[in-house]
Amino acid sequence: MMPTDNKCKRQSWLSQMGLITFSGPGMMILDEPTNHLDIDSRDALVHALNDYEGAVLIISHDRHLIEATCDTLWIAEGGTIRELDEDLDSYQNSITSAKEGKGGSKAERKANKQEAATKHA
Repeated sequence: MMPTDNKCKRQSWLSQMGLITFSGPGMMILDEPTNHLDIDSRDALVHALNDYEGAVLIISHDRHLIEATCDTLWIAEGGTIRELDEDLDSYQNSITSAKEGKGGSKAERKANKQEAATKHA
């Protein structure tokens, strides 16, 4: 069972979400909407977003939220925004490969940082 304080916050959040969607805005913009939500609230958000008939712009690092709610993904990088024409796994692999190509593996990057720290000490 949730502590009363968290339960009140969740109910308040759900009420606010209901009021927002009741009046029928054409678009909602959500910036990291799951940051301070518990599991039940995250699930409620996913259901509310999937039931919402308007457009939703979500800025998030929450992969579960993205995969459960988004039809189209746009990636902001390098000063541009583009539609993602691959799945998240492929995108993640391309990011990882690019980072490894620039700085080597995680172990190599760690060794480089330690070496740089030793030089400055």
